[in-house]
Amino acid sequence: MDKANSLKAEGTALYQAEKHVEAVSKYCAALSALEPEMNPEASELRRNLHSNISMLLLKTGDISGALESAESCISEDTEWAKGHYRKAAVLLEIAVEAAKEPSSTNPAPRIAASEALRKVSSLI
Repeated sequence: MDKANSLKAEGTALYQAEKHVEAVSKYCAALSALEPEMNPEASELRRNLHSNISMLLLKTGDISGALESAESCISEDTEWAKGHYRKAAVLLEIAVEAAKEPSSTNPAPRIAASEALRKVSSLI
């Protein structure tokens, strides 16, 4: 667990230096170092790492990765509000991006935006 905490601290320093891709790499390495650990402290660290990864992937434009990490965060701790916040932020970004799609005869972007907003509303 010490290795995972050390890697998380390195990731946080990279995040603060606005080196988002490198920070994600450190956070992922910390997750890998935690794999065999199955205790409440490790679960909390995994939850926090997934939350951080989700935030950073959203910042770098990896929407599907951000959503996957947010969902992993929630699966670690369904009661932790921040995990649900991370998922809501991703769904909101999906809705915003879908709404930006030019109007055409294809209603898919508007439907995607409406669906994403409905999902965000259900989380609130």
